[in-house]
Amino acid sequence: MKLKEKREKRILWGQATDLTFLYGSVVRYLANDHIQFQNDLIPSAQIIKEWKSATSYQAERTTPALPLLRVGQAYHLKISLSTSPVKSVLVEVAFKNRFDEVIDRIATINDSLEFTYPEEAYTYSISLMSAGVTEMDFHSLLLEEVEEEKGGTSGLSES
Repeated sequence: MKLKEKREKRILWGQATDLTFLYGSVVRYLANDHIQFQNDLIPSAQIIKEWKSATSYQAERTTPALPLLRVGQAYHLKISLSTSPVKSVLVEVAFKNRFDEVIDRIATINDSLEFTYPEEAYTYSISLMSAGVTEMDFHSLLLEEVEEEKGGTSGLSES
């Protein structure tokens, strides 16, 4: 009998950077894994927070917040947040090629998302987008590799 090995990466809010929408926003850091976001005037489709798997430190002054993923591997993203109004934040995963062009994207307003990392993808990002949100309690995102038999290589690498 082979044991299954589970790989996961917990993604927290992190520091406020250019990838965080701050204009008119109140962001309270209650704990490392509990952020309160409030903005009564944020437009729909506005990115609230974004995490990237590749960054230019010289341009953005930040390091990648997402792990490298393996081509063809299936992943499960668990989303831990609550919003007012209910289901007013869209979570989007966008995949880009070597030329920084979006080749695919998948989004949900639910608490989980499954995807397979595309063969043409070079980098990816995860974004929280407004769908009419005024208040949000964000805890974390949990990116899990869909389990496979032990002995295979992991798709999540520590960076």
